[in-house]
Amino acid sequence: MKRHSYRLCISGIVSLLLGIGLGISAHAQAQSTRALEEKLSHFRVSVNFKGRPLSEVLDFLSNVSGIDIVVHPELIRLEDDRVRSIHLRLRDLPLDHTLDLLADLTGTRRVWKRGVILFVNPKRLQPPIVQRVYDIRDLMITLKDFPGPKIRLSDEQPTSHLFHLEDEPEKWTPQSLIDIVRQHLGGWEEDRRTRIGQIGGHLLVRHHADAHQRLEVLLQSLRR
Repeated sequence: MKRHSYRLCISGIVSLLLGIGLGISAHAQAQSTRALEEKLSHFRVSVNFKGRPLSEVLDFLSNVSGIDIVVHPELIRLEDDRVRSIHLRLRDLPLDHTLDLLADLTGTRRVWKRGVILFVNPKRLQPPIVQRVYDIRDLMITLKDFPGPKIRLSDEQPTSHLFHLEDEPEKWTPQSLIDIVRQHLGGWEEDRRTRIGQIGGHLLVRHHADAHQRLEVLLQSLRR
């Protein structure tokens, strides 16, 4: 019994220390980020770049400010004149504005990563692609021997119409369903990793997680 209590006590102490350590680490990281952001907004630079690559431009800004600014290797290899040849002249501009302007001019994005400013290709910041399969056989057209509305005797008064037409619930072809989904979700041109297709009464969809959530809502509404 004493040994069991001792183990529980040690386990509790370790959990407490780990929790405190993680809390201190997160708090320290947040403080470091705020300090860097404050320095970026207060440190002012004047530059005059003539046909210099982005890597050299950021090296210069890193040296004069004392802030670590790194270019992702993919951008160094990128065959893009916006990245390889920068022409920019600025006078007494805050460093954060300067970096934002460089990101806009070069079609890149700057992000914080472990206390370092990293310039990356925006495509690397795209959310992951999720692939899912949806059963849509109940929504598709089914062939019948005698297509047409159902007719039944009316329960209304004799003076009313004798027959009553029952409309079939709306059905779609595979292509019309794909068209509806494409229009509803969007984002197909912005992210070329996305795909949609149909096989055997099932939709095969490659898209972002939030798009799949919207697709589930759409299919539910079509089934009502």
